[in-house]
Amino acid sequence: MDNKENFMKYVKQRIKKIEFNKKKRENEAFDYHIKSVQRASNRRR
Repeated sequence: MDNKENFMKYVKQRIKKIEFNKKKRENEAFDYHIKSVQRASNRRR
């Protein structure tokens, strides 16, 4: 019983961490995209 509870806690934390990292990666990719778009528009000027 105790082990199962600990395991569920572990799994929940793991999922939270994975979700967080996924969001962070998406944000970084988005930032990179924005920056490259800005660079491209600067080049055009």
